[in-house]
Amino acid sequence: MYKQIRKHQVSAPKLYHQRLVQEKLVKEDEYERIAKHEEKHLADQFSDKDNVKKTMEQLKDPHYKGAKSMQGKWNEMTFSQYGKEEETGIDLETIPTYINASIFAPTTFQIHPRIQKYHIQNRLNLLEKNSLDFAAAEAVAFASLIDTGYNVRLSGQDVERATFSHRHLVFTDI
Repeated sequence: MYKQIRKHQVSAPKLYHQRLVQEKLVKEDEYERIAKHEEKHLADQFSDKDNVKKTMEQLKDPHYKGAKSMQGKWNEMTFSQYGKEEETGIDLETIPTYINASIFAPTTFQIHPRIQKYHIQNRLNLLEKNSLDFAAAEAVAFASLIDTGYNVRLSGQDVERATFSHRHLVFTDI
């Protein structure tokens, strides 16, 4: 594939340029002028990127020419990088409750033996040792958010079983 791509001596922008000139949509010198102007604009924007300091007020302002992402339903949201630190953390006493909730299944539910051994039993063993692995800490974080009234939404292929099979937020009855 790469060999075929390398055979093409003309780049995509050059092909586009030739087509515009061929179809008489742009004159040769006009195309060059536009291309240089756009290249300079992009270079200027790139060099100015570090000088732009966005504030929450700008992001929430409907007349701001930049991103509009903090308007509408998001305008009450705050972030610590904009000066407001939120209190975080949970009581250690709640961790066992969250861990047990993360591995709970009804008695009529048949869990795959490997999940029972490597996920559920492992989590119970860690709990007895007052220890957490990454997957358990993640489950505790999700549970604490849900318990305090926040929604937790995960999306993608690894929501149920995770890429490295550590998450298992959903059990399947076998």
